[in-house]
Amino acid sequence: MNETHVMSARLPADLHEWLRREAFETREPMNAIVVAALEERRARSGVRGRWVFHKDGDPLNNDPSNLEPR
Repeated sequence: MNETHVMSARLPADLHEWLRREAFETREPMNAIVVAALEERRARSGVRGRWVFHKDGDPLNNDPSNLEPR
């Protein structure tokens, strides 16, 4: 069984309302939606378990030529 950790997060009201409605409409726990979003973000980061340095300083520029694993 995977170990889990409890944490608190502060969400803007509109994002919380979206999450609440999404959970209701899909009959999926809010936690599961948040975990899926974090896993997707981690997968997009390109290098699991490492830090990625953005050469141009723009964290939104994920062009492979702009990324340097560290």
